[in-house]
Amino acid sequence: MAHAVQSPSAPQGHRPHAVAAPPADSLPGRFERARHRVELDRLGWPLAEHFDVSAESGAPSNGFLLELMDGRSIVGEVERFLLAETVLEFRADYAATSHVVPFSEIKSLRLRQPLVLKPHKSLAGLKLEGALGDRDFLVTFVGGTTLGGRARAVMEDRHGLFIYHLYDGGKVFAVFVPRSAVTAERIGARLGQVLVAKE
Repeated sequence: MAHAVQSPSAPQGHRPHAVAAPPADSLPGRFERARHRVELDRLGWPLAEHFDVSAESGAPSNGFLLELMDGRSIVGEVERFLLAETVLEFRADYAATSHVVPFSEIKSLRLRQPLVLKPHKSLAGLKLEGALGDRDFLVTFVGGTTLGGRARAVMEDRHGLFIYHLYDGGKVFAVFVPRSAVTAERIGARLGQVLVAKE
């Protein structure tokens, strides 16, 4: 059963160290509409290839949803996203400090604010069938549960998948899934493959 009021647990053998949250005025986002566009850039989150990424106009800023391998779900903010070190610093909404969480404990991380992905102007003259970049995907987690549907874009890294998940109504949410949480994955053709096929 998920508990929304617990901090991520420490991996066995050591305790996570608390990291003081940065002052509010040090975070990017003086203009709320583009706040999480800047946040994803600041965190080093790979943005969708071939697209300009911005926050959906008028959508509230709701932080991130962190789902852990032990079944807990926690809402809060990502202070630092250290892809090379395979850890992140996460501060739950109720907490004054953040904690280091290794990717090995994470099932998925989702930005709760919807995003807008617009094709780069350089692609305006190309005639592509269907929605630009949209493709099916299916991720199978350790334990047998799955995440699937349509993705506006998927960025692959040796440490995980960065999925721009397309939900009902055309809303797009940025999702990170660590490789350590995945037993199988199936991702449809990329935009680059479609372009090559049309040449």
